[in-house]
Amino acid sequence: LVITNKKLARKFRTYMKQNGAVMAKGWLLGMQFCSLLEDGTYEKMTAQADAYALEIKAAFKEKGIKCIFSYDFFQVLSYTEQNRNIPEQLKQQEEFVENKLSDKIRTNAEIVSFIKNVIDLKNKPKRYIDYSNIEVLYADNYETAKEIVRHYVNDKNYKFISYTPSRIRSDIDQFRDYVNTHHIIGQEFDNVIFSMDRNFRYTAEGRLQGKKHPNPDYIFYKLWYQGVSRAREKLCILIIDNEELFEKILSVKLQFEN
Repeated sequence: LVITNKKLARKFRTYMKQNGAVMAKGWLLGMQFCSLLEDGTYEKMTAQADAYALEIKAAFKEKGIKCIFSYDFFQVLSYTEQNRNIPEQLKQQEEFVENKLSDKIRTNAEIVSFIKNVIDLKNKPKRYIDYSNIEVLYADNYETAKEIVRHYVNDKNYKFISYTPSRIRSDIDQFRDYVNTHHIIGQEFDNVIFSMDRNFRYTAEGRLQGKKHPNPDYIFYKLWYQGVSRAREKLCILIIDNEELFEKILSVKLQFEN
């Protein structure tokens, strides 16, 4: 079968998969789960893992060994994680003791101050802050934005981080070739460039707000926070086709330059 009319050929391969003419990889991925679940294999494997975990816990308790770890509940990226509320579950454990840091220790004070003020326009610094290592840029469209990103990545040694995509096509997929906010969990980079578009706005009270992510489980503004908080030295915010957002964030950057 040869189709010469491109309009007729649109999504033809998808239709072939849906009707069984072409084997879709989703069927192959699903087969492994069918095998695991049909005879209790999955339950047996996880039960064994749980048993080992309890043995390790008992051994640590017997020897008086303490387990120290850190977490930041603000950096959960989905409603599923948020609703699971692991910190509250930890507090139910008899041996659990929590100590809190007074402030961020990983990023520099200037970037932390800037991020806090962008999240809440009323949360202005009480003293002078040098924001010279922070840039706020504007692009009219995605093609211009891509050129800016390429320049910063290739010529200025910045790391561009995109938003975690979903299976539904959307504007955030414009930067699929770059690492996303789930790829860089726990990492940091000297220089970071991160984008914002019409998926963001400010409320009447001056709080940054994200629209619903194409994957409804992801929290847009938490993905944003995950990206911008990866910067160690320099941060560049690239606003795409959202002049109102650009003006407000630029005012945060320029507040000490009058």
